[in-house]
Amino acid sequence: MSNNKLFRAAGWCALLVGLLMLAIHGVPSGTSNTVGMIMEMGIMLGLTLVFYTLYVAHRAESAGLSLAGLISWILAFGLNLISTVSNLGTFLGTVGSLLWLLPFLIFGFLAYRSDRLPRGLAVAAFLSGISLLIATVAGMMGSDAVVNVVSLVADIFMLVWVGWLGVVLLSKKFNVASPVPTAA
Repeated sequence: MSNNKLFRAAGWCALLVGLLMLAIHGVPSGTSNTVGMIMEMGIMLGLTLVFYTLYVAHRAESAGLSLAGLISWILAFGLNLISTVSNLGTFLGTVGSLLWLLPFLIFGFLAYRSDRLPRGLAVAAFLSGISLLIATVAGMMGSDAVVNVVSLVADIFMLVWVGWLGVVLLSKKFNVASPVPTAA
């Protein structure tokens, strides 16, 4: 798959993740947990493609840092899957939450340094990561009210980030400016 096709697929996937994020907040609380779990899995799978694409887009500029962002996402995804089905949910969920925020901070930093991505996109990623950090720390301290409010703020920043990133990845300007050689 060429990089242009990968970027376009990730752009559509980012927009789909944004729609799923909106839909998950619209699901009534009395609805089956299965519907919410399917939406969460869709979000995590979609973000996996998005973070892989960001890894591909940034590896020419900083291979180690972009790989660290991708690996931290894969670990967070795995721990979140395990925590949903195991009895160690609280501990693994906390570690997964700490790993969940790292890709936003790493790829936000890489976006800030990049000439191809808008600075506002980097700021949205940073704000997502920082608000996720605050929510995780508040959760470890047992403050559920703070967790609920800050998690909603983090979701808003993430929604802005995935929507904007989807538009950027779908733009021809981003694909043409790609420093990564296309695969044959």
